[in-house]
Parts: sequence; structure tokens; C-alpha cells
Amino acid sequence: MNNVFCSSDPAWFLELLVSASPSLDELRVWNPGEGHLLAVHGMPRLRRLDLQCTEGDLDEAPPVLPALPHRSSLQWLRVGGLPLATTRSLLLAHGPALEVLWLDMGAVPGGEWPEGCSDLAALLAPCAALARLVFRRYDHDRGACRDQLTVARAALPACTVQCQQCDRVAYEDF
Repeated sequence: MNNVFCSSDPAWFLELLVSASPSLDELRVWNPGEGHLLAVHGMPRLRRLDLQCTEGDLDEAPPVLPALPHRSSLQWLRVGGLPLATTRSLLLAHGPALEVLWLDMGAVPGGEWPEGCSDLAALLAPCAALARLVFRRYDHDRGACRDQLTVARAALPACTVQCQQCDRVAYEDF
């Protein structure tokens, strides 16, 4: 399922996500509310998820997703615009199964999320099985980017770590 714009009709899209939950294996969601996040979080067959928040609706009271009652099936995740606490809980729950992670995050040294992340190694720690991590950026300092990539590579030594901009990584679509 592609381009589910939750904020355009929150109740209807929540009902859609709940009813489609048992069968979905790929999903792109825009601007989810907490209920939408919980519905997506528990999808038992979901393998690929693109989760984008552009409206900041979750910033005031960032939801923390619970641990899953089962092993996550999520192998590919692109996430951008979620509050740090929500992103952290998402990676804690799904990180052990993830193979590919696209993370929208700036490279500002010591910057506040999402312009930077002072505890990047801790954020990535649940993702030990990652084969590939791509930082998706819009503008940044290349020196700060290299420093951040070094931290990520140290945290995930078996993972290919790239910056979409510096390494000219092609955008992956479903």
C-alpha cells in the first residue's frame, strides 16, 4: 500500500490500516497519528515500511511504541520526521530484524534531533543485523557527515554505512 496520508482523514485511514493489517507486507505512510503508528507497529507480515512525518503533529507528546509480542518481520525501513523518542522505540522493537535502514537525520555535531543525534551509537545499537544504513540528508557539512558516518560504522561494524548525498545513493522506491 502506497501513500497513505493519515492526516487527511485520520479516522478512515486508521480503520483502513487496522483492517489491512493482517495482509500488508509493504507500506508507505505520511503524517500518522499515535493510533496509526500503533496499527502499523503491530502489523505481523510487514517487511518494508516508509514512515514520514512532515507536519510535526507528534512533537508535543511523542508516542513511545511498546515492545512487540512477536519477532518483527520488518526488514526494510525508511523513517523521517518522527520525534527521537518515537524513532528510538521503533528501532528497539524492529531493529533486530532490520536489514536496511534509511534514516532522515542531519549531521550537526551534538545537534538536537533531527539535525543531529548526540547518542547515535545508542540509537543504532538495536540494529545489529543491519546490512545497510543510509543517512538521508538535504543539506549538510561534509566534514560533520564523515564524523557521523565514522560513529555509525563503529557502532555497526558489519554494516555498509552511507550518506545519500555524499555517496550519491539512488533513492529506493517501492
